Amino acid sequence: MAKVTAEIVAQIMGLAAMNSNRQISEILSKQGINLTHVTIGKIIKENRQERTEATKETINEHIKQTVTTDLDILQNTRDKLYNWFKDDNLRISERLMCLDRLTKVIDTRLKYSGASEPDKPDDKFDQMTDEELEKWISANS
Repeated sequence: MAKVTAEIVAQIMGLAAMNSNRQISEILSKQGINLTHVTIGKIIKENRQERTEATKETINEHIKQTVTTDLDILQNTRDKLYNWFKDDNLRISERLMCLDRLTKVIDTRLKYSGASEPDKPDDKFDQMTDEELEKWISANS
């Protein structure tokens, strides 16, 4: 079994997009690097998870820094759209197209900000039925 270095991991990740774990194992064995397809699968999974977490953290930091500007842009866009709606020279189809595009942008922003997700309950009591609450109160009185 070969020692897995950063260079080998980088090579595996580069090959992962176009090759199966078994194919990667064969390619590496031709270079004298003997790793099983199972080990390669674990390396790929681990590195993808790390990259995903790092990417999410980077995006969240960027959003925190730009959210005020983004909200200002959305507000200005909404204001312009409202003014266009009042303009009798603009065709209805143009108004609807602008509204549709604006809605998609807002929905995308809300989705990735997490603002469109429902609030999670703060404690166990929020998810209990009335009967379950009564039983809990009786048992803990």
